[in-house]
Amino acid sequence: MERIQRSLRDVAPLLVKDGIGFWLKKLQKHDPDSYQLAWSSVMLADKFLDHSGDETIDRELFLRSLLLRDIGKLWLNQDQMERQRNPSVFYEYVQHHPERSVQLLAQFNMLHLVDPDAILYHHENLDGTGYPFAVDWQDITFEARLMRIMDAFCRSVHDYPSVSGLTHALDELYMWSDVQYDKDLVQMFGEFVLIHKEELTQSMLKHCKLDALLV
Repeated sequence: MERIQRSLRDVAPLLVKDGIGFWLKKLQKHDPDSYQLAWSSVMLADKFLDHSGDETIDRELFLRSLLLRDIGKLWLNQDQMERQRNPSVFYEYVQHHPERSVQLLAQFNMLHLVDPDAILYHHENLDGTGYPFAVDWQDITFEARLMRIMDAFCRSVHDYPSVSGLTHALDELYMWSDVQYDKDLVQMFGEFVLIHKEELTQSMLKHCKLDALLV
């Protein structure tokens, strides 16, 4: 647990700068679950990139984009959040939040601090059934495909907070491999999870104290 927190404390100063902390604090207050998942996915992705040895990806840019991917949920007011179980409200909410994230982060895009394509397409599926645009698989960037896996895995673990949560989350990725998720990335990520399963189980099933990361 302490190892994970130290890792996040090392990464956080690189990501939270130039006004980005302001938006994260708003997300933390508005949607604590999404805020928690944002940092959990950053921790996971940082360790996975260490494992993969991929030096072609701009790690700082990717991790910051991953951290801010759901900032568009700030568009949903409190009354709507309380009615998320209403299917029509929830459908519109999830369908458009990637676009709204990119809109809110426009100033950071101009400073080359975020990757708008990764954020915009991180819910697109390889079979063209994703959102917000249901694009063809060729149009989904590598970073968006990776972000899709990090997002889905962390959310699944969050929904099944038990020792078997990681296994369930990984099974879901394999089930939809080459349909929703990039098959090669899923295979590499699966190997990573199996190697680091004990550490990930301890870290992802506990809530880190994240407030200090915004200072």
